[in-house]
Amino acid sequence: MTVLRLLAAAAFALASSLACAQSTGAYPVKAIRLVVPFPPGAGTDTIARVLAQKIGDSMATPIVVDNRPGAGGAIGATEVARAEPDGYTLLLVASPFTTVAAASANAGYDPLHQFVSVAPIALGPLAFVVNADVPATTMREFVALAKQQPGKLNYGSAGTGSVNHLALELLKSRTGIDIVHIPYKGIAPATVDLLSGQIQAITASIPATLPYLAQGRLRVLAVTGPKRAALLPDVPTWKESGKS
Repeated sequence: MTVLRLLAAAAFALASSLACAQSTGAYPVKAIRLVVPFPPGAGTDTIARVLAQKIGDSMATPIVVDNRPGAGGAIGATEVARAEPDGYTLLLVASPFTTVAAASANAGYDPLHQFVSVAPIALGPLAFVVNADVPATTMREFVALAKQQPGKLNYGSAGTGSVNHLALELLKSRTGIDIVHIPYKGIAPATVDLLSGQIQAITASIPATLPYLAQGRLRVLAVTGPKRAALLPDVPTWKESGKS
């Protein structure tokens, strides 16, 4: 199933779930706001815009994507937690929704008690990518490079507590390397700095990195998950690289 077909199916399920959730009265009677807690251009944002179009068409109602980036997604989540619980403010979450809340003493929201799940959308691995100028073509070479230059290599994330952050902290703990964490308001601005060489590495969704891989501006060294990614079949997993 292609990504667009998968999202279309998810959008239909989400629209049906929303209609059932509001079956006691007319719904919707006005535009629905879909908050994305990451900046435009992020993988979550791309998914949100496809969903907004598909759901809007199926419900004959405008779905307005509202980007509220920052703090690993906590700013957007907090805003939705404080909104009226009337079904007109939705939040498209990703892994940081739970990891940021777990890692922070005061994230500003409670994922267990202030939100209700409506429908799952998509599941996919992350890609570990480096700037093309980084002299490493495998995870082993990257780890060796980091050990030769402790504290000199920087990696970006979508914010403290985000899955991008935790994935590389896990790598650090298992390999003993010293690389510096630089948190951003989302993975999109982190990618901009990666492309310019301000930082050397990130983990990001595969679709978000594909254009830059094709241009040769970034290099992918491994993917997370138990098996190789369909979009990058020649790229080993972290486990295959000996870094799981």
